[in-house]
Amino acid sequence: MRITTKLSIISASTAAALIVLLPILIWSVAEFKSAKSDYVLSNEIEVNFFERASVRDQYFLYREDRLRTQWEISKKISDVLLKQAESQFHRPEDLRIREQLHRSIEEVGLAFFRIVKNTEVLKTESANMEVYKELDKRLYSQLLLKSNEVHNLAMSLKEAAAERVERSYQHLILIVGLFAFILALVTILSAMQIRKLISRGLFPLHDGARTIANGDLNYRIRMSSEDEFSELAQSINTMTDELQTFTQQLKAEISEHKQAESTLWELTNLLQSIMENLPASIFWKDRESRYLGCNTRFALDAGRSTPEELIGKTDFEMTWKDQAELYRADDHATMASGIPKLAFEEPQTTPDGDMIWLRTSKVPLRDANNQIIGVLGFYQDITAYKLAENALRDSEIRYRSLVENSPLCIHELDLAGRLTSMNPAGLRMMGVATESDIRGMLYMDAVCEDNKAHIGALLDQAYKGESSRFEFKASGVCAQVFQSCFVPVKDNSGEVVKIMGITEDITKRKLIEDKVNELNRDFVAFLDNTSDFIYFKDSNSRIRFCSQIMANITGHTSWRDMIGKHDLEIFPEDVAKIYDEEELPIFQEGKPLLNKTNPYYDATGKLGWLNTSKWPLLDAEGKVVGLFGISRDITEQKTLEDQVHQLAFYDPLTKLANRRLFNDRLGQTMSSSKRKGYYSAVLFLDLDNFKPLNDIHGHAVGDLLLIEVADRLRNCVREIDTVGRFGGDEFVVLITELAFDHAESTSQAHLIAEKVRITLSTPYVLTDHHNDKPDATIVHHCTASIGVVVFINHLWSQDEILSRADSAMYLAKKFGRNMIHFDDKATAITASRQDREQVSATEGLSP
Repeated sequence: MRITTKLSIISASTAAALIVLLPILIWSVAEFKSAKSDYVLSNEIEVNFFERASVRDQYFLYREDRLRTQWEISKKISDVLLKQAESQFHRPEDLRIREQLHRSIEEVGLAFFRIVKNTEVLKTESANMEVYKELDKRLYSQLLLKSNEVHNLAMSLKEAAAERVERSYQHLILIVGLFAFILALVTILSAMQIRKLISRGLFPLHDGARTIANGDLNYRIRMSSEDEFSELAQSINTMTDELQTFTQQLKAEISEHKQAESTLWELTNLLQSIMENLPASIFWKDRESRYLGCNTRFALDAGRSTPEELIGKTDFEMTWKDQAELYRADDHATMASGIPKLAFEEPQTTPDGDMIWLRTSKVPLRDANNQIIGVLGFYQDITAYKLAENALRDSEIRYRSLVENSPLCIHELDLAGRLTSMNPAGLRMMGVATESDIRGMLYMDAVCEDNKAHIGALLDQAYKGESSRFEFKASGVCAQVFQSCFVPVKDNSGEVVKIMGITEDITKRKLIEDKVNELNRDFVAFLDNTSDFIYFKDSNSRIRFCSQIMANITGHTSWRDMIGKHDLEIFPEDVAKIYDEEELPIFQEGKPLLNKTNPYYDATGKLGWLNTSKWPLLDAEGKVVGLFGISRDITEQKTLEDQVHQLAFYDPLTKLANRRLFNDRLGQTMSSSKRKGYYSAVLFLDLDNFKPLNDIHGHAVGDLLLIEVADRLRNCVREIDTVGRFGGDEFVVLITELAFDHAESTSQAHLIAEKVRITLSTPYVLTDHHNDKPDATIVHHCTASIGVVVFINHLWSQDEILSRADSAMYLAKKFGRNMIHFDDKATAITASRQDREQVSATEGLSP
């Protein structure tokens, strides 16, 4: 019997034994599939959420509309999956989680679209940009919280489905295990019966297969029976024959493949080494001008570390994006024509922002079918060459222009000392028309006999490589004077091949220098002997020249010692500032300063006075480049003028303003009051107990009292106010710039008058000096009667103002002395001449 027949009988017996368990197995499988389907659905829901989270994060990173569209597609998929879960899930707990998940996903969607809308506003809004940015941050935080809630719900749904899968799987395993146990039991029992049937055929097959598997393809299985094992053995033997043939072929192919692979690897390494070591940047692109690769030099040019960083990028993403359109046009033109474009120049922007120049070549890149799939390019940085080329061209143009247009004679000599070339200025200097007229002429023929030895020696030194500069007289009757030089020109080996010379006709300049030297001698003699301060300054107010008398007075031995010094280094700071300020208009506007009286201090610190005039020094273009000044010492004249002024306007005893100066100040105050509108006041004072002091101690002590009164009055008023003495013991005080209101001005004047009254009423301690007697100390009590008039504008004349103040003062004396009385409408009537005479008689004053 054939083994297959016997196995069919065993199989039928086994099937009959398992029919009983089949329904249970089917139910377990169905339950497992249902649980597995629920798990798959929950897993899809979770995965879809994470895909949406990825799309969301990419949107926040790039803010692209396509990512928002992907979000919407993923949202629709979520809705479909949740709808499917509603019909597929049956457990109440699963349905509850599904409802919560659905609501949370809707809230995530709403938050996301609010962020999208806020993003669109951010693109156009500028005024409230910070507000929308803050809103974007808060919405994103809400979105993260909602997304975490969705993630937790999806995980809960997935975990519930996984738990059900686990339970159904355990049930299925149990049933399958039982099913397998019965099947195994029946199989074992059946196998034991047929073991003997197949052992004789199986063991030879097993041993033969193991031998063949160990690599002995020459081994063949031999069988004695005519059953399936015999057929199988024959098949194995046939397969072994074919395998042996195939193995031999495969070994040959592998050998060839390894050899080819080794060759390819060597070629690849060689090509990579060539690309990395070539002194050029190499790259290749696809048909869309995207980079497929490059060497390291090109990557470094692009500001990248490795070539891999450029793969897939375009020129619009590089530092040379400004030239990207030009590069792409070249790429497409090369690919479209199929013709290489070689050695053309183009600009490029480096990662540092600099502009460089490249010499580039591009060739079409072809595949195995000769189809153009891109472009291969390489370039070299020729910026230095380009700059050098431009510099050389500019230098050549400048040199040629300089030589052709130079007013100096530029010429060349060969090694024999003969002229070989000369510029137009030199030809004119030689009196010839063309260069051929002087070519071959000996240079020394143009030198006078007296200078030939010296010039010949310098020429010999030039041939040895030494430069020189010299002056000489020309040969002939003209006796022109020239200034020239020898400059050796060497080749690459350092050998002198010719001499270049530059010659200038300085005949006129020498004559001018002689005249200038003569003028300088006269000028120095003038500076040494003048009695005035004469000086020249540069644009920085530093002395260039000055007279000797100025140097002597300021403590310098010679006027040359003052060259380069500033007034701050010569005079006290306050005086130097006066000089500096008055010179500003000269330097800035070119305005002269005329007849200005200035102080100065000599080397001993003694004060003197100068009458100064200063004028600007201009260059050929009219620009101020310095100044010229003359100052004359007027100290004696100024002293006399001050003494005359003091006698004319001040009281000789008290040094207070006299009547003339006081009236002038009063007139100025009235004019100022008219312009500005404020009130002023005049205080008229008379001492109440002055005559007895004169009678008892003499006029010298009386004068001491008047001087002390003057000092006290000065201390009672401001610097802008004026204190004067009209004679005897009469004093006046002019108070200016009170208030704009009459009542307030009157109050202020009263405060000042009261201060004066109290100050003058303080006892006076006077020392009487006698030549023949000891000094005597006298204590005297004296008060003052004060009349005050407040005025504005020109309502009254000066005489009327003083008259009203005088009348008010007499009324103060009449009403008790040591008093203040203000002028009013009745003052002039009340203070009659009889009253004045009465007061004068009582006081002991003359009328």
